[in-house]
Amino acid sequence: MAPVIGHIKATGTESLEGETSEIYNEEHASVNVVATAGLTANYKMSECLDIFADGMFLYRSLHNRGALLHHKPMSVGVGLNYNLNLKREK
Repeated sequence: MAPVIGHIKATGTESLEGETSEIYNEEHASVNVVATAGLTANYKMSECLDIFADGMFLYRSLHNRGALLHHKPMSVGVGLNYNLNLKREK
């Protein structure tokens, strides 16, 4: 579980014949609590090089209000880790 805190400020202006007018100036803050679940896999390729893949597959909002209610992200990542210290700790 993790807290999600968001803050958005948006301003829109319009210029017509050298005169600028503000169309909107909005500010919104939101706090939410989400539960996430994912999976990470690691593979040791050599003494100092690891490869990994991870993904977040479950995203559940535990709060029923706010701008983040319908936002359902999913992430997948792949990467390499290079260990500069050749004495690896188990």
